[in-house]
Amino acid sequence: MPQVQPLLPWQLERERELWRRLLLADPTLAQHSPLAERALSAKGSPLELLAEAVPREAYAAALLTLRREPPPPLEWAALSVLGEAGRGSQGIVYWALRGSERLALKVLSQRGERALARFEREVTLLQRMEHPAILPLRAAGSHEGAAFLATPACLGGDLSARAPLSSEGAIALLRRLAAGLAHAHQAGVIHRDLKPSNVLFDERGQAYLSDFGLAHDERAEQLTETHATLGTLPYLAPELLGGGARAAGPAADVYGLGALLHLALTGAPPHGSRTIGALALAARGGFRGLPPGPWDASGERPWLEAILGLALEPNPRQRADLATLARAL
Repeated sequence: MPQVQPLLPWQLERERELWRRLLLADPTLAQHSPLAERALSAKGSPLELLAEAVPREAYAAALLTLRREPPPPLEWAALSVLGEAGRGSQGIVYWALRGSERLALKVLSQRGERALARFEREVTLLQRMEHPAILPLRAAGSHEGAAFLATPACLGGDLSARAPLSSEGAIALLRRLAAGLAHAHQAGVIHRDLKPSNVLFDERGQAYLSDFGLAHDERAEQLTETHATLGTLPYLAPELLGGGARAAGPAADVYGLGALLHLALTGAPPHGSRTIGALALAARGGFRGLPPGPWDASGERPWLEAILGLALEPNPRQRADLATLARAL
């Protein structure tokens, strides 16, 4: 039976409301009324009690119903904004507190309908996904005309501050990120901007995929102009360089994973930081091998280079998919 993570107060109340609906809608659950009463008054998660009492299918349906519902509007007045955490091309990130929970608050600063549509798309995509390796959405709303969203604060820094990792650490990281991306792809979401600053770590050292602001939604109308280049150059797949944003598919994220693995192992992207033309030429030439490193003494070079070769294949049609990459790992 799936494990239910500790929930916030609003999530517990949402679960209790779900229980009420289930008991009204499904007569087969009536036989569990004593358990239901205990669930509705318990301090813990009602879904944990539901999992013990009803068939697996009913539990899965209940959990899916709960996860599909968006979080409640975040009232700005309920936040204590602690200070600015950073700035990007689209917005400003603040550290904030809601009760005892520390949040990262992303506020849209870029003007225009397209910027707002992309921001709202990010909220929609985050609501669609729930995976241990994807930074979850806590809430979204607007304040004084500015849209914002809130996610848990990751205080362990990003991948750029931790690389290079040991071979074991880099492979463990890639496995976790690949599992998160597989979930995103199943939900019709292509990240498109895999880079070190979008891999965040919490205080325990757990890694999370973050920032779906440039993500492509395979189930909706495209927001990107046909010839626009989106993403961070050293980590972009060759098909996305030079204005191929519409060519973004799952294979582009596999390439990004390979570039992140190279950085995690060596401290640098696979083809360095060059101009877009030089990067495109180098990327299309394929992966040339790892530099000298600890993988030589350990005998891991052939295995690591095989994995990198699968992910960094320049032709997206010949590039390994996530399932093949997972088997190689």
